[in-house]
Amino acid sequence: FQLLFWYGKPEKFTYSDNKQESKQDDNDCKDNDVVLIHAGGSGVGTTLIQYCREYGLNAFITAGSKEKIDFCIKLGAKAGANYKEQAFDEVLLENYKNGANIILDCVGASHWHKNLNSIALDGRFVSYGFLSGASVKPLNESDPTFSIVPILRKRISIIGTTL
Repeated sequence: FQLLFWYGKPEKFTYSDNKQESKQDDNDCKDNDVVLIHAGGSGVGTTLIQYCREYGLNAFITAGSKEKIDFCIKLGAKAGANYKEQAFDEVLLENYKNGANIILDCVGASHWHKNLNSIALDGRFVSYGFLSGASVKPLNESDPTFSIVPILRKRISIIGTTL
């Protein structure tokens, strides 16, 4: 799970508790950072929620049912959205106006545009799977292209990894 926090790692989780020995840098998580965790009810998702809880991070999850969201909140998530019924980016931004500092995405294509809308300035986007596919469709199907300008405008770091 350390790889999922590569650019957003809780310093206490990946390094020594002794500040002199740690390699903490500007990419470490800060208290109250917002972490968007897709598939919050999955094994990886539930583990990430508990890490967030332990390290003072605000986990916002997506899941496909109210029951899964409620379960995730009991584990320590601060809020969540049912991606089947809600625009998760809008719900996240209602709860955290600056967006998510870290996105941990195992879903891929179907969440791409909403992830770009959800991410905060200088956010870290960690992709570790493509459950919905790897080919992103444009928002407007009559125009076969889509803009990647938000990556530059928001200074997004995109990290790809596998478990």
